Amino acid sequence: PFALDALRYAEHGGAWSAPTHLAQNTPLRRLRLRFLTPTRLLVHKELDQAPSFRTLALKAARRVLEVAHFHVPGARVDWDLEALLGRAEAITTHADDLRWIHLERYSNRQRRKLDAGGLVGTVALDGDLTPFLPLLTAAETLHIGKGTTYGLGRVAVEAV
Repeated sequence: PFALDALRYAEHGGAWSAPTHLAQNTPLRRLRLRFLTPTRLLVHKELDQAPSFRTLALKAARRVLEVAHFHVPGARVDWDLEALLGRAEAITTHADDLRWIHLERYSNRQRRKLDAGGLVGTVALDGDLTPFLPLLTAAETLHIGKGTTYGLGRVAVEAV
């Protein structure tokens, strides 16, 4: 199973503790996911403006895998991602105040403005969320979706 205990910045040896506001051993059936900065989720090369929980879980898992691959030499992933994504399909989402924010950034390489807009607001999650707590906690630290290196995709998870 996946668990985020700490993130370490190798150059200076510093560490950040993982958020611990959600009890990992307590069964949770309702959570609120807040998109704090514009979040860009691509599904089949299209921006998803009403993401399912499966999409959210997949994007969070992908971000964890990317960070592990590039920044943790020899990292092993020992979770059954297909089974986890199957369980994610049973989670329902209800957009409370989800909206699209228009945002642009300038690319020096391409010498033009690029769309950097995304979703902000809140989504309520209902179902057996306990298996997803480590992944959601990691998403708070690592962000999700496109443009995370620019600060996009910052999320917060709150118990309801």
